[in-house]
Amino acid sequence: MAKFKVGDVVEGTVDGIQKYGAFIKFPDETQGLIHISEVTHGFVKDINDYLHVGQKIKVEIVSMEEDKKRMSLSLRAMEDHENSEEGKAGFEPLRKQMPIWIDAFLPKDGISE
Repeated sequence: MAKFKVGDVVEGTVDGIQKYGAFIKFPDETQGLIHISEVTHGFVKDINDYLHVGQKIKVEIVSMEEDKKRMSLSLRAMEDHENSEEGKAGFEPLRKQMPIWIDAFLPKDGISE
């Protein structure tokens, strides 16, 4: 596990699926778990709708417990990386929209009720 670190994006193979998550095996025989909450944004009723045994996927390492030889992985974080250009806008869309909203809700005569 020493070659891996939190934040790394690594490719592995789905090795097993349980109702709470999927086990991912890496070429060096290291394993990690994608908890069902880390599969995608939103509610996941059945992890089998997203993953299947033998599937190769890229995941991000979100935490490690070297002493227990455990890694927590995220597929959802990969979605965040793919949409990162979109996220760079920050508050800019709100800043642009704010004057329009204010104008729409303020009384036209300047007197509030």
